[in-house]
Amino acid sequence: MDNLQIESGQELNAILARVQDWTGWLATFVINEEGQSVGTDGTSASLSNPTDLALLISLRTKADVIVTTGATARAEKYKASRLAPIAFLTRNPDSLLALPAFTQPGPNKNILLTPKSETLAFLDSQSQLRDLGFKSFLFEGGRNSLNDLLEQTGEIELVLNIANTQNPMEVDSRIGLKKLFAKDHKAQLLDDFVAGDNRVTHWRITR
Repeated sequence: MDNLQIESGQELNAILARVQDWTGWLATFVINEEGQSVGTDGTSASLSNPTDLALLISLRTKADVIVTTGATARAEKYKASRLAPIAFLTRNPDSLLALPAFTQPGPNKNILLTPKSETLAFLDSQSQLRDLGFKSFLFEGGRNSLNDLLEQTGEIELVLNIANTQNPMEVDSRIGLKKLFAKDHKAQLLDDFVAGDNRVTHWRITR
């Protein structure tokens, strides 16, 4: 584990230099020490901080495409990203049209993914995205859909930020895995660092 000493205002440069490239699926998730993924406002925004924002921007910068579910997009009121196109996995595309991502579109085109089968939704989406030429998928979704993603694809990478901790050096790096996944899985630690009051780990997880 490394302890990054980051000057205020330099979070993005430091985190961008640290984030590794990937192919296939990489999920990003932020929780607090209790394992909660949403704050009092019902979204993940209240758990975030400058380091978490820099982490998200860095991952989006290196992704070919951002993938989210309709439920997450509605709950988080998704906006367009200038860093990568966003693919929305939904059975009800019309329910997304009032979101800022659609009412105020950015330079990257929105992609609507309507799976043929709910039990194979991520495999269907993976095939569609590869047909469009995308190789690195950044998944931003909830706990249940994260479990579905792993069950269907068999292997993912996960960047987990345990944010706003009292003593990040002493936080159990596996606490988030126990909170996020319904089953025990094989988990290989690829990176582990502390930035401010955040403990950030990068895993390869196989079913």
